[in-house]
Amino acid sequence: MATSAQPGQLGLAGSAGAEALATSGTASTEGPERPGPLQDETLGVASVPSQWRGVQGIRGETKSCQTASITTAEAFVQARKHVDAEVQTEIPEPVSLPSVPRYNGPRLAAFLRKVEAMVTRELNKNWQSHAFDGFEVNWAEQQQTVTCLHTLSYPPAQGQGLHVTGVSWNSTGSVVACSYGRLDDGDWSTLRSFVCAWNLDRRGLSPQQPSAVVEVPSAAMCLAFHPTRPSHVAGGLYSGEVLVWDISRPEDPLLWRTGLTDDTHTDPVYQVRAAARRAGWEVTSSRARPCRP
Repeated sequence: MATSAQPGQLGLAGSAGAEALATSGTASTEGPERPGPLQDETLGVASVPSQWRGVQGIRGETKSCQTASITTAEAFVQARKHVDAEVQTEIPEPVSLPSVPRYNGPRLAAFLRKVEAMVTRELNKNWQSHAFDGFEVNWAEQQQTVTCLHTLSYPPAQGQGLHVTGVSWNSTGSVVACSYGRLDDGDWSTLRSFVCAWNLDRRGLSPQQPSAVVEVPSAAMCLAFHPTRPSHVAGGLYSGEVLVWDISRPEDPLLWRTGLTDDTHTDPVYQVRAAARRAGWEVTSSRARPCRP
């Protein structure tokens, strides 16, 4: 936008018109002595093109490439093998079973007469035994836990502070016996002790009341039942004596004792057991010197 004025008017006004314009502003009316008002005028746009851009231009290069041709090959194979085979079994021949020989009557009768007495004796022993009284077969699966059935004790022995030194079951499995003595240090030779037995098959069993009680003149170190006589039990004492009792006779249970002399065994007896092929008793002492009464 530019502002223009008529040349004639500017020439006529001179310096006086310029001064009047500066002091009084724009005149409200035109006159011969006053300049005309300034007006807005729109002129054409002038453009100057850039010569530098045309000279530079756009620089570019075009290139191309191509890979080598792909090599392909086709191959196939086929195999076939066929075999036929046949087999046939022959008709099996019947197998003849060996004939069972007939038993020899006289020899069988002689054998039965020979073993009759022994079998009858064993049957009578089993019939009189109480080992399986009250036993009931349990076909259910057995439990793996251990259950305490009885807690047996003898209050007088506990009152003296005695210890259980040995336990043994009789041949029927219904009677258990224990010996009371002492296992700590001290003079045991004059200490009185006990041998107690409980019949577990007896009705009204009292755990603190033994079926049989035997007073022993010295500390009992061990005991063992006879393998074939259920009521006979032997005990070894600290004094070196070995005693045999019959617990079925409560009034007079003592059957046999070694006694104390200059030639008898005087060391503590730690084990008693029945001889393998004899009815006597074999005693093992602390000095491992056997004594056979």
